[in-house]
Amino acid sequence: MLSGKRIALLCYPMIFQFRGGVANKIDSTLAALRAKGVDARLFDSNHDLIKNFDLVHLFCTGSGNHRVVEAANDLGVPVVLSSVFSLPYSRYEGRRDRWLHRIVMRLSDYSLNTTWGQVNRALRGAERIIVLGPGEAKALCENFDVEAARLRTIPNGVGEGFFAADANTFAAGWPGKRPVVLMAAKISPDKNQLAAAQAVSTLDADLVLFGSLGTTQANYFQACQAAAPGKVHHLGTRPLSDPFYAAAFAAAAVTVLPSRTEVTPNAILESLAAGTPAVCTVHNGWDRSFPAACYREVAPDDVASLRRHIAEFIAQPPDPNLCRAAVTELRWATVADAVIGVYEEALGLRAKTAPART
Repeated sequence: MLSGKRIALLCYPMIFQFRGGVANKIDSTLAALRAKGVDARLFDSNHDLIKNFDLVHLFCTGSGNHRVVEAANDLGVPVVLSSVFSLPYSRYEGRRDRWLHRIVMRLSDYSLNTTWGQVNRALRGAERIIVLGPGEAKALCENFDVEAARLRTIPNGVGEGFFAADANTFAAGWPGKRPVVLMAAKISPDKNQLAAAQAVSTLDADLVLFGSLGTTQANYFQACQAAAPGKVHHLGTRPLSDPFYAAAFAAAAVTVLPSRTEVTPNAILESLAAGTPAVCTVHNGWDRSFPAACYREVAPDDVASLRRHIAEFIAQPPDPNLCRAAVTELRWATVADAVIGVYEEALGLRAKTAPART
């Protein structure tokens, strides 16, 4: 059904200003679709027209993206929405936000909107919604009354470069001799590098950070360095295709991500694919369980537990093949097939319900 169809991938305008999980997800999705022969491209909001595409794949529900959904609906173009919804989001929080939305709307004579209202409008206008796991699906169904029949669970994919990563490529460019604790994420309190620094402060290990560092987070980064003097090293940002970046995951003793919230963080999947164990925040939306021998979870503020897990993985590394086996079915080629199936569903639905476009 996708033969001859033009697919637009887009997100909010600032998504590519800083490298992060969602930007990498979009790039990887695009590359995987093109490898399958799909005519997909990044949408240029300054020059492209939605009406010139057959389907819009929109990433993220917030940041004004409801306007994209509304425009596509008006033009008769079906929308597949990857919600990438931050967890946890309890039923209490959903009820609170729904009531605040109603109050704001009434007090403003329906001239103002809220974040909850914008997300709700985006969700309602999509033919199909892709979620990364059951936690995300539950949050959308309970707090936005999304019909479960419109949801499709598709996990993030992992690039082949991580499965084939060579630790020696990193070792050749890294002067350190102590075990490496790796963290790949934008430098910010939300990602919680400070907890990682505090955890390694009393260990014979170095904390190696990859990720964008904006000027507004300079003080935060300095606090991380102060928490573990001489042990915190920032190596900037690297593209997923960079062999040195993938090799860092293979060379590390453990990868950590004690964020305040994650959905299904790519860095954890990439670590396991490279044969390296990982410690992830308990606030995640995984739809699977990983072997305890290569994966642990921790509360963001539980530095003691984070330190203990790191020390255990350094002292007793798991079999790299066990780590890889946990994510072997998440290769992007397999994920792309599932995404294409959702596109075909959405196109079929629109063809049944919408008049022909001119």
